[in-house]
Amino acid sequence: MSTPTATPVPSLWPCLPEGGCKNMFTLQNLKDVVTSPLFVTFLWLFFGMYVNCVVQVYAQYRSSQINASTLPDVGFDLLPTFSPLLADLACYGAMLLTLLRFFFGLTSSNSRIRRHIFRRHILCLGCLFLLRSASIISTMLPNPADYCTTDVQHSPFYEAFRILLGQTVTCADVMYSGHTVNITLCSMTWHYYSHVVPLTNFDPVCGGWGRLTNRVGDLERFTTCKIMVWIFTFVGYAFIIGSRFHYTLDVFIGSLLTIVVFKVYYARLRTAHLSGTWFNRLVCWMERGAEDIEEYKRGLGEMAREGVG
Repeated sequence: MSTPTATPVPSLWPCLPEGGCKNMFTLQNLKDVVTSPLFVTFLWLFFGMYVNCVVQVYAQYRSSQINASTLPDVGFDLLPTFSPLLADLACYGAMLLTLLRFFFGLTSSNSRIRRHIFRRHILCLGCLFLLRSASIISTMLPNPADYCTTDVQHSPFYEAFRILLGQTVTCADVMYSGHTVNITLCSMTWHYYSHVVPLTNFDPVCGGWGRLTNRVGDLERFTTCKIMVWIFTFVGYAFIIGSRFHYTLDVFIGSLLTIVVFKVYYARLRTAHLSGTWFNRLVCWMERGAEDIEEYKRGLGEMAREGVG
């Protein structure tokens, strides 16, 4: 009579070598995640946001030295007063739509480039938060929002975590507008990449205006989607100024700096392979496997060969 075969007991640590698993979590998986460009970018974003929040609290403590009232502002003169809720809805709505559109991928192709788009977005966001931390403390402006109150009273390093968790706010971080940064950065992402991973080719307004991109992928005209995005952007600007939480100058500088940071990094990631500096090597590591960069290189090579011929 054959001896019954005992049912194997699952390993408590199925991801270790003796567990024999191949598709589950392993220490190598953890190492791959921690050393991935996306994880490093998230760390950079967290660092930028945390430093910004620390400086916000420090600026709040210094704001007691400001004796000036609300400064004259042309935006306040031209726009009615809006609820701050509208500015929040515009900001967080833009962030949510951009996340859904470019990260989770609403089409079945080009999933790899979506990952690169999302990483570029949060990399620029981390840089802009770091720049904002220098801006809000360098020259402090009186907050035009007389309705704003705060309960920060502890160490800036502790209160910064409370701000990140949404448990409190500060009122002295005026120059420049964080809401403007988020809305503008989302708009730049849509402007540069919505046609790269299109949901549809339907373009009722601009479809007959000529070719959309040149051979290296540079955008040559607007699309209906991009026009709608920028209309939404300027409506968001109006809500931010009308809420009286930021001056028109805060919105102007925030939008301008966001565009500059985005375009500088976009230009650098296309040319990083031409030089071996440490920063270019870092960019190449971050952008490895990006299909749009490979397409750009192929397009340049074809144009160069045709020019030589």
